Amino acid sequence: VDKLRVRLAAAGAIVRRGTRDPEAYDLVLRAKALRVHGKDSLFRAAKYLENAIALDSSYAEAYADLTLVYEQIGILERGSEHPGGPGMTPGDAFRRARRAAERAIRLDGESAEAHLALAVLAFRYEWNWTGAANELREALKRNPTLVSADLELSRVERFLGRFALARQLLDSASFFSAGAEPSNGR
Repeated sequence: VDKLRVRLAAAGAIVRRGTRDPEAYDLVLRAKALRVHGKDSLFRAAKYLENAIALDSSYAEAYADLTLVYEQIGILERGSEHPGGPGMTPGDAFRRARRAAERAIRLDGESAEAHLALAVLAFRYEWNWTGAANELREALKRNPTLVSADLELSRVERFLGRFALARQLLDSASFFSAGAEPSNGR
């Protein structure tokens, strides 16, 4: 393990609260798949997540994912109205994202995804880089293999001027996403 530099998740990170509703779970998985397909797919992803929440209003991961979807919508549509959301401005998207993130944390304060959602908002909307770094460390404490948290923390550390740490985090994230040993900058 030491030679491969594998970080094992703590037992608590493996056991996750989820949903008992298979349809809600399926909708969250569909939304996750859509998030990578661009702006138009984000509106469908938001609808899937809202439907998952309608089926299980205690599903923290659905709220955390909804935060990230609305955050992306707000960034991609700065200065314009959303074609799929009548009258929704980037500010509206941020407010929806904030409500979803706060709900995710209230439902499951141990959720790595909920802490990631709060961190993304702190970093990209509030320019609270220290707060974002703290939330990302909380996310990684709860799930050390959460690649998206490593990537976000690398960005935040770069903004804070801690370039060596940013590179180390990026290498760690690359290791988990590619399944190979980190490059150590070489």
